[in-house]
Amino acid sequence: MNTLDKLNNLFAGLHPDEDTKKKVSVECLFYLLMTAYEVVHRGDSRFNDDARNFDNVIQYRLENDDARGEQSESIGAYVVIKGDRVTAHRGIHNNPTLTLIFRDIDSAYGLLTMQDTQFDALVFGRLKYEGRLPSLFRFGYLSNYLQDEYLVQLSV
Repeated sequence: MNTLDKLNNLFAGLHPDEDTKKKVSVECLFYLLMTAYEVVHRGDSRFNDDARNFDNVIQYRLENDDARGEQSESIGAYVVIKGDRVTAHRGIHNNPTLTLIFRDIDSAYGLLTMQDTQFDALVFGRLKYEGRLPSLFRFGYLSNYLQDEYLVQLSV
């Protein structure tokens, strides 16, 4: 079932439970966040200067949650930053440079809705990463463009 179908189901018929609302919200927020990088890329030359030569695939996803260690629900999104292009995608990439992994739906929901801090999420194991450490630091730096220019304005 794709995201649009899940959203339609939320508004039709019976009220969904809290877990279903959170799953759909997290899936949408993952993609919305990755799309924000595309938007910033189109309109902020400073971001483009700082992203130059940062050819990476950055992914957000939930931690493996089934007995075989496989992702039972492909809730995730990723952004490809390559050359002078930035493109956002839904789903799980098969070979990302860096993956930010949320322990569970509640961890992702808390951080994405700013009820949790990135520092606390990392310290207490609600968020971890796989991939190249330099990519993590540089992506963190690029993320400041979203916080400074866009996300803060949305929360006011």
